[in-house]
Amino acid sequence: MAAQANNAFYCEVYAEPLERYQEGGYHPTHLGDYFKEERYKIIHKLGWRGYATVWLAKDLILSRHTALKILVSERSQDDHEAQILNHQFYHEGPNGSHLCLVFKPLGPSVFSKTESYKSNRLLGEISWEASKQIVQGLEYIHARGIVHGDLHTGNVLRKPQTGDVLATYRAPLTPRVPRYLVHPTLLRSPTRDIGDALIFRAPETIFTFQKNLQTDIWSLACTIFELIVGYPPFDNYMPNRDDLIREWVSMLGDLPQEWAEYLPPPQANGDLGIERCSLAEWLHQTYFDDEKTICFTKAEIQAAGDLLQSMLQYRPSNRPRASELLEHRWFRDSRFGVQEARNFNASSS
Repeated sequence: MAAQANNAFYCEVYAEPLERYQEGGYHPTHLGDYFKEERYKIIHKLGWRGYATVWLAKDLILSRHTALKILVSERSQDDHEAQILNHQFYHEGPNGSHLCLVFKPLGPSVFSKTESYKSNRLLGEISWEASKQIVQGLEYIHARGIVHGDLHTGNVLRKPQTGDVLATYRAPLTPRVPRYLVHPTLLRSPTRDIGDALIFRAPETIFTFQKNLQTDIWSLACTIFELIVGYPPFDNYMPNRDDLIREWVSMLGDLPQEWAEYLPPPQANGDLGIERCSLAEWLHQTYFDDEKTICFTKAEIQAAGDLLQSMLQYRPSNRPRASELLEHRWFRDSRFGVQEARNFNASSS
């Protein structure tokens, strides 16, 4: 879907109407722009309304993300939100003086994107590409000795989709209009985090409260599973530690001897409540659901299961490093990767 075009400009990205980029209207904002004496850096677009655009920004003083709402200049003098917010400032631009309001963001995420697809599942190519980009990002920070420590789909920001603003024969581009438009990412549901902190955590963080680089590999496996299937491998409905451990044992086998003491006690009938089902079997069952969108072949899902099994090892030392993951056949031999290479070669020739 193309953005609305005025008589002079048009863009193929669906975003705010271009005719509002005029005196009294939107401020032309680009990724990487700075606001308030370079305190806030624009990272992504969260959305827009008729009277404002809303952006994800990094507060470089407090080292945290914020939502920055930039009002059209004609509404910047009498906005009711400004009367109840302490965090606000004005920004001068080619279309006037704009009131900027600073909020705590809900957070754009890959998870939120699944809500726009049938059956809450990403298309195969998108889930594969998102998985690859997350691995590349994790490899980058791990090479610098940095542990993410809170990796899950609700914390993964999708790459911004942009489209150049083009001028018709009627008029050239002006400073009043942005050079490109940014398609907004969706907002994550505020209830998304209820179980994530537990079901994505590696065993060592629960049993010994320790984190290291390999801790992220466990969380990454849970993230990739959710990108493929549409929900995590472990139950996130009112999760608790004992039930989570039972699911681990069901899919991954018995706990190592050093953690055997953490196995939940038997239920009242003496049953441990553990029904064995391997991770590969569970991935196959959940992915090939008759009511879900099917994009991957059985062979591709088998390869994904092999990758995830290698990552969901109880002992951190047995998990592959981030730098090794892209060599697995799930990434290396994927038809999506082959097509990606063809597109790159075509664009380079």
